[in-house]
Amino acid sequence: GKVVETDVGGGDDFAEGLVVDGAGRIVVVGRATSSTILDMALVRYRPDGTLEPSFDGDGKLTADFHGKGEFGQDVALDAEGRIVAAGYTGTASGTEFALMRANP
Repeated sequence: GKVVETDVGGGDDFAEGLVVDGAGRIVVVGRATSSTILDMALVRYRPDGTLEPSFDGDGKLTADFHGKGEFGQDVALDAEGRIVAAGYTGTASGTEFALMRANP
């Protein structure tokens, strides 16, 4: 087997869910932590475990919804192969659902 570690945000990063697409690419969702911000993160790997550079230029995509902290917890592929991630985000009034869709 192969072990892969990926620094997404420069701080503590957490993987929470994954899906494998029809081409064998692995998509992982979680959160990326930089020095001050938590963002929902998606990372796509080739079947051999290397980052897929055609995915957002470096294989890594983060989303900042409100600047309060976003947490990706599950990921799936829709009928058209687009990546759909679910989690939650902090807002001024509390915590809310967060959904993100990325084109393949």
